[in-house]
Amino acid sequence: MIPDQGVFRNMTETFVFPEPNLVRGVSEIKGSFVSPAKNVVQDFTGELMFPAVDYSLPVLVESTWSLEEHRLILRVELDEGATFEWQMIGKPVDKGTKVILEGTAGINLVSPRPRAHYIAATIQSLLMMDESSVLRVNGLGFHGDMHFASSPKMLSDFLRRRQIAYRLMEIEKAFKREFAIPPQISNEDVANIDFVYRSVTDRVFSWPFYEDSFEILLNDRSRKLLTEMDGKHAFEIEVGNFQQALLGRMLNLSRTKMTVQNAALVNPEEVERELQKLDGYSFPVFIKSLSGLADYQFFDAPGLPDDAWDKLVAELIELDEKLINSLFKTVNDLAAGSLADLTDEEKSEATIRPQFD
Repeated sequence: MIPDQGVFRNMTETFVFPEPNLVRGVSEIKGSFVSPAKNVVQDFTGELMFPAVDYSLPVLVESTWSLEEHRLILRVELDEGATFEWQMIGKPVDKGTKVILEGTAGINLVSPRPRAHYIAATIQSLLMMDESSVLRVNGLGFHGDMHFASSPKMLSDFLRRRQIAYRLMEIEKAFKREFAIPPQISNEDVANIDFVYRSVTDRVFSWPFYEDSFEILLNDRSRKLLTEMDGKHAFEIEVGNFQQALLGRMLNLSRTKMTVQNAALVNPEEVERELQKLDGYSFPVFIKSLSGLADYQFFDAPGLPDDAWDKLVAELIELDEKLINSLFKTVNDLAAGSLADLTDEEKSEATIRPQFD
């Protein structure tokens, strides 16, 4: 059912860039962090602002000022399990009335839970797509540019990782189970996440299918069914408790009807020998789909509760369309220079809206 099992996504380095994110801010000189003491550690309230999507996130900021190094470290708590850290060296200007702060910034994950990944990936995507994003810490008189330069490919990767984390959050809520995203996640893991997510949200859908084993009870009906299985018809079976493995756990998707399209026998000679035995005998039959598809209908899979999300997650979910639109616009803007000689139809084909399903 799952292709490309050898391909892995490195989730531990999801928020690590090959080059540091160079950022710059200006702060008025204030006693709050410029002090004769060697180190000053204080807590402030702040705000991450994303004007391009009309969104701002209130945050708690821990400020550490080192007098000897003129170094300011801001640790911004995005949520439990995810922090934003900015390390800067200060350079006094305007006769010492202001400090130019230049340094590097990045998001740190301290939790493997899907929620932490989702919030971190959302904020990271916003920092990459919104050129006007800023961090404001009023208690420090601080106003810093937060935009991270990136490529459309990198933004697309973060949006896909965000989607993976969101789907795991939905699965956690529906099944009342907790999951940890592993350091490396394979295409098989991602496909299993997508499959379980669709069982919860769509209930009825088609999915890639290659071959599988089914326990068949031998009788006149099954003899006729197996004898006529030539790849031209569908094979339908109902499973009382459909089990699906997901990140080391087994989930019960409950009663399921499965319809294998263009079903054919993998082992016809062995099946022919088994058909000679007496009724009431069960044996495994390997069935494949010549078209590579099966239809699934989940009758009793758990659903998402009405009060699934708190205020923060609900607000970030509302940004979905704006984030996708931003990626779409970025790709089209970059492609515009190479589209000049194309027809309108060719331009339309070259700028198809990206899909993440």
